[in-house]
Amino acid sequence: MYDRVKHLPEYKAWVAGGGLARFANEQDLETDFVDHIFRTSPQVQIAYDRILRTMPSVLQEMTRDMRPEPTTYSQATALQAINDYEQGSGSAATSEDDDDSGEKTSNPEHRIEKEPASKQASDVVTTLQLPHSSHPKNSVNRSQPSNPPPKCHTQASNTPPSNPPHPPTPKTPPATTPPAPTPPCSTASRSAKSAKGWGTYRDAAEWQNYSSMFHPGAYITTSWTQGCLEDFIASSKEGYEKQTPHGPFPYILHRICGQTVDVQGDRAISKMKVTITCRIMLDGIEMDNEADTRFFFFLSKNAQGKWGVNFMTLLFDKDKMVLVVPGKAFDVPEEEVKQYPSGYRYLAWAESKAGRPPKMDLNAHGPERDVLYGKCKVWLEGGDVRPNLTGEDLGEW
Repeated sequence: MYDRVKHLPEYKAWVAGGGLARFANEQDLETDFVDHIFRTSPQVQIAYDRILRTMPSVLQEMTRDMRPEPTTYSQATALQAINDYEQGSGSAATSEDDDDSGEKTSNPEHRIEKEPASKQASDVVTTLQLPHSSHPKNSVNRSQPSNPPPKCHTQASNTPPSNPPHPPTPKTPPATTPPAPTPPCSTASRSAKSAKGWGTYRDAAEWQNYSSMFHPGAYITTSWTQGCLEDFIASSKEGYEKQTPHGPFPYILHRICGQTVDVQGDRAISKMKVTITCRIMLDGIEMDNEADTRFFFFLSKNAQGKWGVNFMTLLFDKDKMVLVVPGKAFDVPEEEVKQYPSGYRYLAWAESKAGRPPKMDLNAHGPERDVLYGKCKVWLEGGDVRPNLTGEDLGEW
């Protein structure tokens, strides 16, 4: 159904006018969500459906294949309809709620039936496949059971009705449910999601885009360098000059594996699972170091209402060395490697050999983990946080 409406001129005009983009922005979605609409939340599907139904041609296309649902009756109502039909009374089957309506008459020739009750009798009799009655006045048209039968008119008779007929009860219009309010767009969550640009921007040396994630003066901590945003970018540029697949400085790339965002007031914490891959040349042998890490972004909203990153650091869960060329051999000196933290001992060892002494308190299995999670809690509660985020506070930063 949704695929069909995409080709309608009215829908295309709505998209061209920015309607789809505005809806996606309000729901915190990408504009291609329509290609997998059934994977979105029920709230999103309902809101999207309501918008489509405001376009006449789209509404007509959406309801083209709809059919009326069959009516369901209780056993007592069905049996009463069967009994009336077999006795030739022609009395329409009515629901249990209509038993006291006062619309039934003792004489079938002098009765007034409401359209819904007449339709119910027709449906019940048709469903149960009763034999044709010998009474012409009670014959049932089975050729078009889905069409409502015509209203019955009062016929003249010398026998007065046992109960005076009542005028048909006016139909009550169905209650309309007000549209659910659109949830407000979380700019904090969207800003935190932009932290995924760490891998895209940093790996491609897009420093202007990279800087846009941070507030001025933000502090960044990695295993190989620590400092304010400007110092980190300067060190990264220096590393890029030496960074080649066969050069002395590790060729660093990032794989983003998942992210969570916690927002409290004008503060937020984003945690991101990242695998860091480093191509390293050791004694003429090409090696890859792969480290599984957790990135931590401390975000806040400034006086201008802009969200950005104030602090960034990480913890290392584990790492390994992998030979790039099959068949080659390389012996890692275990005694040297053991002096480094268990979560990134091979990376720390390789950084030392490249002339970059590693930061030693980024181990996910050490006491620095609890220090960092404690500072995350303080940050969300509006408290003051200073680097070193995994250890003692720095006097100057």
